[in-house]
Amino acid sequence: MKWTIRVELTPDGNAPITYDIGTITRPIADLSPEQIGLTLEEGQQLLRRVQIEMISSQAHAYALCRRPCVDCGRPRRIKDTRTKCVQTVFGAFRFRGRRYRACGCRDYPDGFCQEFPLGEIIPRRTTPEVRYLFAELGAGMPYRAASRVLRTCGFGDMRASHMAIRRHTLEIGRELEAQRLDAACGQSPRNPDVAKSLVVGIDDTYVKHRERLTARQFQVTAGRVERNGKLGARFVFVSSNSSWSASLFDGFLLQQGMKSSTSMRVVTDGERDLAVTDDVLCGFRPR
Repeated sequence: MKWTIRVELTPDGNAPITYDIGTITRPIADLSPEQIGLTLEEGQQLLRRVQIEMISSQAHAYALCRRPCVDCGRPRRIKDTRTKCVQTVFGAFRFRGRRYRACGCRDYPDGFCQEFPLGEIIPRRTTPEVRYLFAELGAGMPYRAASRVLRTCGFGDMRASHMAIRRHTLEIGRELEAQRLDAACGQSPRNPDVAKSLVVGIDDTYVKHRERLTARQFQVTAGRVERNGKLGARFVFVSSNSSWSASLFDGFLLQQGMKSSTSMRVVTDGERDLAVTDDVLCGFRPR
């Protein structure tokens, strides 16, 4: 038996274009267990070819759409062609894109200007899906172990070193932390001085419930904050309480001077059930 995989591209208002991706051949009678379906290597090769055709077509079409000047509509001159690399979940791919000269219909006070459209849509050279995958694995296991998992699963062409996973994990953690702080700043009743550094020591224990017909134990989380090298306030909460929400702890950190520029460190005993490490500290996972 033989399967032929093709991809058909239909541009707007034009005839469809067909690309041959690959061919899979299997015997009929002498079928072995490893020949059932696609192997990991075959599937990765087919997906890589589909990805190459899609990215090349998208890059070419996007560059053509950005060539006309937004002010006068005349096509801008081509300066040169540059190679761009983008990393996806199916590997890193290089493709060529055009750079355009500035149109003469406008005066630029800063001198000569040029534009590289592909650099605008892929500023980090990494798709958001890859960043999410790096951060999800990097937050749940050591960075070197996350790198080995990606390579074992067939992402050998992906630039998934432990340093790259660490960099993306910390960047996303800082972005989430800044978003949470910006959202909670408007709810804070006071605006203390900005803390240069905060060290949060946190631990939990289980307390026997005094009422019957309920859970026999409930979890209590407590800790203390060190602000700029000096001991600060204490805190305690029961995350299972219906009135508890993550914004309450956000308000406590804001009262201690927590801002987006504050250097923050969390000290725990490694207990993964601490809800504050997942839901409150804005994506930060202690190691």
